[in-house]
Amino acid sequence: MAYKLNSGKFDYLNNQVKKITEDITVKPYGIYVFEIGSEDIEVTVPIAKEYEVPTFVLYKTQGGKVVLKGTEDGIFDGADTIEIVNVGQNVILKNNGNSSFDVDDGVDIPVPNAPVVSVTSPTTDKTPTFTYTNTGTHYRVRIGAEDWRDNVANLSYTPASDLELGSHVFSVQATDDDVNFGSTGSKTVVIEAISVPNNPTISVSTPTTDTTPTFTWTATGTYYQTKFDDGAWSASTTDTSFTPTEQALGTHTLKVRASDDDINWSDGENEVSVTIQAVAPIAPVLTLDTPTTDLTPTISMTAGADDYEIRVDSGEWLTTLDNTYTFPELALGEHTFEGRAKYTLSDWSDIGSLVVTLIEVVINPPTINQLADTGDTTPTVTWEAVAGATSYEVSIDDGSTFIDVGNVLEYTYAEQARTGRKTRKRCFN
Repeated sequence: MAYKLNSGKFDYLNNQVKKITEDITVKPYGIYVFEIGSEDIEVTVPIAKEYEVPTFVLYKTQGGKVVLKGTEDGIFDGADTIEIVNVGQNVILKNNGNSSFDVDDGVDIPVPNAPVVSVTSPTTDKTPTFTYTNTGTHYRVRIGAEDWRDNVANLSYTPASDLELGSHVFSVQATDDDVNFGSTGSKTVVIEAISVPNNPTISVSTPTTDTTPTFTWTATGTYYQTKFDDGAWSASTTDTSFTPTEQALGTHTLKVRASDDDINWSDGENEVSVTIQAVAPIAPVLTLDTPTTDLTPTISMTAGADDYEIRVDSGEWLTTLDNTYTFPELALGEHTFEGRAKYTLSDWSDIGSLVVTLIEVVINPPTINQLADTGDTTPTVTWEAVAGATSYEVSIDDGSTFIDVGNVLEYTYAEQARTGRKTRKRCFN
């Protein structure tokens, strides 16, 4: 509610709303609108004639008063003061001097109603549009405690720059044709952070021999983009799977990100790698003649792979330099040899196996060539070679002492007595 205390000529040039914080000087023939607080306001009228009394409108008060003080002879004689005081709903004119003038008795000035404000809240839009009902001729608006800004006759307002996250109060006032401002309409808007989709969880079978592996992921958004190896992001799609064209052996990586309906993408992206490898070779064939008397057997496996491993009797797997392996000495009896092979980029093959029996070497006694009676006291004895033998020993007479003669087939005795003698021989592998 505002009050018109005196009638007078309306002057658009002088008409204004003033937040009075200090003494001011006004001109006659104007309408002066004051918005005051709890402090007293003193207004000096320098030229005051009885017919030149300005009109003062008390716009808002919180206990303060407007004091009119003249400076020359006229309606104000310079010594008198007129107080306009708002007390409750009544306006009281006080004259502590002898001057007099006509006063309207608290005529109400109708002012526009407070506009009703609408806005979507909460919202992720940092420049939300506020709309308000049409209650006046012109409007002024502000957000928070910023200065009022003229919004002319518009019935909506959109901030020119982004608002911070959090709550913001939008205020609007309407004026009539005489620029009498009405009450304030306001609305609080809450700006929230955009809630983006979670990153999808990607799955793929790895390692695999499939050169066109299929990736799948969880549905966390509306649209998805993929990035395979060092390629660019794909166009948006609603699919939740991806199958590349045929790929080379090795490791490949897929990245996936999700967006909502408004194309707000997830933070970062998830990725998963797949290893494409060759088909494993078939189980190698192990070869070795069996049975054998070789206690350090060399096992051969089918050639063609890049790596081989072998073991005996379910023991530890041993890496070979190629497709053969020579074992250290093994015990006599039956042994199971197992081998497997792989390519550089493949799994191990199935296991090939071979059972071998290691047997002891049986050496037959050597056959001595008969030596005729002779008068030679240093006879040379010869014998036939024995299959598998690598060394021989000889003895004379009772055979209690043997002499190692190495891998030869004869032996010459030192000088002997001229009596009958017996010669013995044995051989070893």
